[in-house]
Amino acid sequence: MNTSRKGKLLELKVLTRFYEKGYDVAIPFGTQEHWDLLCWKNNKFQRVQVKTAKLRGVKKDRVYIDFLRSKDRIENQKTQTWNYKGYSQDEIDWVIAVLPKTYLMWAIPVSAIANKRSLTFGLNDYRFDW
Repeated sequence: MNTSRKGKLLELKVLTRFYEKGYDVAIPFGTQEHWDLLCWKNNKFQRVQVKTAKLRGVKKDRVYIDFLRSKDRIENQKTQTWNYKGYSQDEIDWVIAVLPKTYLMWAIPVSAIANKRSLTFGLNDYRFDW
């Protein structure tokens, strides 16, 4: 399975979690938005960016996510340069980090990641239990 399909699968897992919790969910048409999902409940809207989480540390007890934006890829002749750029409160409200295979999820408010290239945190921080 290629990277794009893996990402879409994680988005569907997050969409399902929100739907199970009573949220309505919309997916943007095209790739113009900075968010992957628009979720709302009781007229409160949340713009959600889904990111793949990786375990780090000797005991695999730290969660790592980066903020690589695939649509910001720059092709320069034979090489490709990727743009790591943090998100702002003008673009999203939450990052939901998902660990592939186990589908553990963490909900990080944009205020905790604003303009950062990556974030590392403990397994029990930011647990997605809304």
